[in-house]
Amino acid sequence: MTQDTAIEAWVDRFRDDRDNQYVSEQHVQRAAAIIRLIGTSALDRGFAVPPPDDGDLLRLHREDATWAHIVCATDDGVTYFLRVQEVCAPNAPRRPASSVGADPDEPRWLACRVREFIGTGLLQISIRTDGDVACRRSAKDTATSSLEEKIPSAFNEFASAMERRRKDRRERAEWEEAKRRARERYACDRLMADMDHQAEQYLAMARRREFLSALERALERYEGADRVQVARRIALLRERVDAEDPGLHPERIDIAVPEPDDARLAPYMDGWSVDGPYRISSMGTRERTRRIESPWPQETGAYGGGTVGAIPDYAGPYGTGSGRYGEPDF
Repeated sequence: MTQDTAIEAWVDRFRDDRDNQYVSEQHVQRAAAIIRLIGTSALDRGFAVPPPDDGDLLRLHREDATWAHIVCATDDGVTYFLRVQEVCAPNAPRRPASSVGADPDEPRWLACRVREFIGTGLLQISIRTDGDVACRRSAKDTATSSLEEKIPSAFNEFASAMERRRKDRRERAEWEEAKRRARERYACDRLMADMDHQAEQYLAMARRREFLSALERALERYEGADRVQVARRIALLRERVDAEDPGLHPERIDIAVPEPDDARLAPYMDGWSVDGPYRISSMGTRERTRRIESPWPQETGAYGGGTVGAIPDYAGPYGTGSGRYGEPDF
């Protein structure tokens, strides 16, 4: 079915269904022309007009499709339901309860009213939608403009809303990509920081081995009564260095990176907010450093004031003792 045929199918349904016309008989022809104008305006904006018997339309939106006099849909999945109706004069008197729905010859839209319908000749369109929460809900004749004049502007709003949704989707896609890249860069920097810590520990162990070798050379000249005890202490320290030296234990290398919290991820977001797909002011963005702050606390003053060495309160396999690196106090 062509789009023009679909529009005419809606017009025919309106004309044939007296129970759901919602306009006085003398305004049926104008209302039908307005329905046709709605359909052509939708096509002009690139929207689709599904026929009234479309299976997907009825399966997803049967209630709204039954309510509407014509339906149009955008290419991003938002559907608009529009109904033409006549404006009733205000303060119409209530009908007796016994008369509501009692006349079988009266159209249902009139027979089921609880107030008398006093036609004004003014027509309006009511609009429902399943996706554009900001869309207008109605448009109508006024003393200075006709409903026909307002239909194109209503569709301009629909088209603008569609463009906003497209923009929002683009921004969300860019934000998600920025967050993916941020996680990758954070993970890389975190791995480098962990490796730097391992390297620092490795260099510290090398300095300790050098020191132990010097002690062993000195022990050869030592003649004290506790010479055996001193040798045992040196051997125990060397055993500990061998146990804790990361350069001797490749199996301890761990490339798992814990999930960063928002504060750690924010410097990597290239101006995007961590919370959602919007950019933040440069005044609130901290410049990303060249290297991530090490997750390892570092000892100051060790080996000449550098960062090489064990961390404070480090508990090795011998537990936390009174010694500098947690070794027993000999």
